[in-house]
Amino acid sequence: MKKELYTVVSAVDVSQSLYGQYVALKEKGEEQKRDMDVLEDKNTFAGKRLLKMVLEKDKSFIVAIENKPLPFRHQIPPRGTVLELRDATVHRGVYLLDTENTRISFTPEKGIDDKTRLASLEGQLSCPGETKRGQKRMEWEEEIIDLESDCI
Repeated sequence: MKKELYTVVSAVDVSQSLYGQYVALKEKGEEQKRDMDVLEDKNTFAGKRLLKMVLEKDKSFIVAIENKPLPFRHQIPPRGTVLELRDATVHRGVYLLDTENTRISFTPEKGIDDKTRLASLEGQLSCPGETKRGQKRMEWEEEIIDLESDCI
């Protein structure tokens, strides 16, 4: 059994953002409920959250979607949430997550902000062959962050 830790970079509730797909899923779920008196498995997304996430591990990114809703404390997991994937199914390049193959290892109270992320990457930003223009751009971004903190 292969276990890997991934960090949530971003998450979107596609049941709300892709309204047409949400309506189609909801109608399909209502039809299933009419056909069966009680939906015991509850594996339909009708009226529920459907998360699509970008996960990061060692500077490589994967896309994952909830196959069955995961028990996150928040509606959308904040950036920095750590997930442990155990033999997750991959369908068309997208990882399918459910409660059997995914465990939530760590959830921050607030998401990791961009300032903290930039500070953690500060030593890793200089790459061999980096141009002076790229270095100058980083200095501008740091100045912008400093100006934003002065305004608050």
